[in-house]
Amino acid sequence: MPTAVLTVLLINNQKKIRMKKFLAIIAITGFVACNNASESETPATDTTTKVEAPAAADTTMTAPADTTKAADTTKPAM
Repeated sequence: MPTAVLTVLLINNQKKIRMKKFLAIIAITGFVACNNASESETPATDTTTKVEAPAAADTTMTAPADTTKAADTTKPAM
C-alpha cells in the first residue's frame, strides 16, 4: 500500500478513537451530574419570614334596615 493511503487510514482511525473518548467522557459527566442532583444530605430549610395577611371583612351579612325616622327639617324648631 502506498504511504499516503496508510497515513489517511491512520488519521481517520485516530479521529474515530478521539471522538469515542470524547463521547464517553461526555456521557459519564452527564450521568454523574444527573445522579448528584437527586441526592441531598441535609433537608432544605425555609429562611423566609411568614407574614400573615389581615382577615378579610365579612361581606356575607346584610346591613339591618334603618328603623329610625329621619328628622323633619321643614318645620321650625320650637
